[in-house]
Amino acid sequence: MTEMWEKSVERFTAYLPKSVSTWLVIVDAAAHARLAASLLPRLDGEVRVLRLGEVSVDEVRAAAVEYVAQDHVGLIAFHARNYPEYQDALVRFADWPSRRVKLCLEVWDDNFAALFAEEPQEVARRCDGLRRRLTGERTLTYRAADDAAELLSFDCAPDDWVAYSGLEDYDYLLPSGEVACVPESANGTLPVEGWIIGTIPFGRKYGRIRPGDLTVRIANGQATGVTGRNTELCRDLEMAFDRLPGVRSIGELGIGQSKAVTEAARSHKAAFTWHERNYGVHIGFGAELSETADPDQRATAHHLDIVLSRGRLTGQAGLLLSW
Repeated sequence: MTEMWEKSVERFTAYLPKSVSTWLVIVDAAAHARLAASLLPRLDGEVRVLRLGEVSVDEVRAAAVEYVAQDHVGLIAFHARNYPEYQDALVRFADWPSRRVKLCLEVWDDNFAALFAEEPQEVARRCDGLRRRLTGERTLTYRAADDAAELLSFDCAPDDWVAYSGLEDYDYLLPSGEVACVPESANGTLPVEGWIIGTIPFGRKYGRIRPGDLTVRIANGQATGVTGRNTELCRDLEMAFDRLPGVRSIGELGIGQSKAVTEAARSHKAAFTWHERNYGVHIGFGAELSETADPDQRATAHHLDIVLSRGRLTGQAGLLLSW
């Protein structure tokens, strides 16, 4: 266990940009004690630590403002739970350039080693290989199983796929591993088996969604209705669609490439932000990808990912992925 932990810390440091010579590290005093003890001595250069639960809100806010324009200062932030009192101060870090930031949401001592169990270069190779296979594919089809009658088809611009491996300047969210685009349209039926995560806390409330609990009907890239045995879940999702109409629009077709996330998900009842990188397809409703769409033109700031725990994705050339 100690060897696995040390290897995971080493893998994490491989994601850190070499251009940074001073690190500002944010941790939860209670949830990241072991991680802080292992990681901080491995960081090159100067290190300043802010422990949420111990440090003042004013100190967090001041650090965000003080270092935002200093290119040699990077941010490593681990958030295990919500701290409402720090929210306004932490939002100030959104102004930092992504190339100097590595953010780990809902990662703590108990799941860190599992989530970073893969070599970064292996995840990057997997992402790049899939992106190459997707280039040129205009129509993709998702089925939950080989014999499934329902299918969901996507029309995609063949050259708009973006790889996220954690090693790119724009990919600041770890653990990483996915290839994604903003589809031009989508039509069909989506039987949900997996998880829903995002800016509305479906993941914490419902955890893993079982077959038959939820089906989403989609036409022209818009969710048009939901049905399923889990009436409370269906009602909550319909309410989100009704109150936030922009969330009805499909803004992302993503293909997760992290097998470490897949393994880690087995030991968690709730669903978290990092479930998005689960090996397989996820479909994002609401806000589009920052790398392929103008954030100022978004119809909503909210984003929900339906992460599918199994299925098959095929293109014009045949099977692309089975999980």
